[in-house]
Amino acid sequence: MEHEAMLAMEMAPGYHALMQFLETAKVPKAILTHNNMDPVDHLLQHHASGYKFEPVVTRDTVRPTKPFPDPLEYIARLTSPRPILMVGDGTDDVKCAQAAGAMACYVHTIENGAHHALVDPDTRIEHLDELRALLRLVAADE
Repeated sequence: MEHEAMLAMEMAPGYHALMQFLETAKVPKAILTHNNMDPVDHLLQHHASGYKFEPVVTRDTVRPTKPFPDPLEYIARLTSPRPILMVGDGTDDVKCAQAAGAMACYVHTIENGAHHALVDPDTRIEHLDELRALLRLVAADE
């Protein structure tokens, strides 16, 4: 199942523009996933070459995994003392962020629409361009 999903992986509209914006702004990025390393390697090789993600946290890196705060707390220990924004399209992403005291941005998609009402994130978006616009506003306030 994971292998088939990995091969069918497509990036959300606005992904590359967001990554370029984050790279230019020197915003650190990490990956936190329930997957093992194979789909992450596929992502990094086929969709994220040229973008830096550090650390990469899979289900094999830290236990317990999302929705518990442990993996996000692990990322926080390894990165600079900046506020953390967890961006995800699953309820476990929001729960993990909230349990770790981080901000949560829920990406509402057609696929996860049934779960939309089950989470109460700090912000919701439907397109990654919305996140880029939000981050520009935050940066302008600093």
